[in-house]
Amino acid sequence: SKYLQQNRVLLKIKDRAFTDYSEQEIKNKHFTLKDFENAFRVSSNPQKKDVFGFWQELINDLNTSGRTGSARIHGEAFKALKRFTKNSKLEFADINVTFLSKFEGYLRSCDGTDGGISIRMRSLRTLFNTAIKRDILSPEIYPFKKYQISKLKSGNAKRALDFIDVMKIVNMDVTQHSHLLQSHKYFVFSFYTRGMNFADQMLLEWSRVNGNKIFYTRSKSKGNFNITILPPVRDILDYFKENSIGTKYVFPILLRDDMTPIQIEYRKHKTLRKYNQDLKEIAALCKIDKHVTSYVAR
Repeated sequence: SKYLQQNRVLLKIKDRAFTDYSEQEIKNKHFTLKDFENAFRVSSNPQKKDVFGFWQELINDLNTSGRTGSARIHGEAFKALKRFTKNSKLEFADINVTFLSKFEGYLRSCDGTDGGISIRMRSLRTLFNTAIKRDILSPEIYPFKKYQISKLKSGNAKRALDFIDVMKIVNMDVTQHSHLLQSHKYFVFSFYTRGMNFADQMLLEWSRVNGNKIFYTRSKSKGNFNITILPPVRDILDYFKENSIGTKYVFPILLRDDMTPIQIEYRKHKTLRKYNQDLKEIAALCKIDKHVTSYVAR
């Protein structure tokens, strides 16, 4: 009976090999032995079909390559999906249009906004695209042709502040609200430096401030900027020079010079959240009924 059982196992393996062979022939008549081997290894290796195992691998790769912001966003989507599936094992084939619709409903029940749900779904779509690119997944089971992320429109219309509103913030008497002092200075600095974004403010070093100019490279687009220091910016630079915490950075966001990329990403995320909370309070004090965030200064 043992040899009959072994023969049945061998026949199953043979059937799978014929299926993979046929699929390769349909895709490309001139496929190589390596192409067949990749397809066969994927179809016979359950580990590669495991969504959470592969996703963790992708997050580790992003952290290793210094793309800590992307790693954090993927990490948050990963945790949300784990909560939804109650940590049970999940294969790529399980994620179809129905599954995604239920996941969307779950995120909404956790007070998720359209914008937030869209970010989670885009992370999941990136995961599928990466698995397909690495020949771990067949494009046939890709669910994002039918499930359209674009239908998730953000409910918050972005309304730019007019000049009067901006000047209300610039000129407000922040001395009465000392807990808002730093956030107020970050906003004014961004406005008078042609919209320097928060990540670039955080990484701005004193060595980039020369005479009446600031020179910096945008961390996102790698574009080079050279900005004339206007009087409000000079006042802010003087303030942070006097109140320096002894690092090479202009602003006291990064607490040491030798922080790792993951520590830097954590500090950015934590400080930016407080900054945006402070800006909400600043807007209320200035009687501005628009949604004010760090991006508004840009």
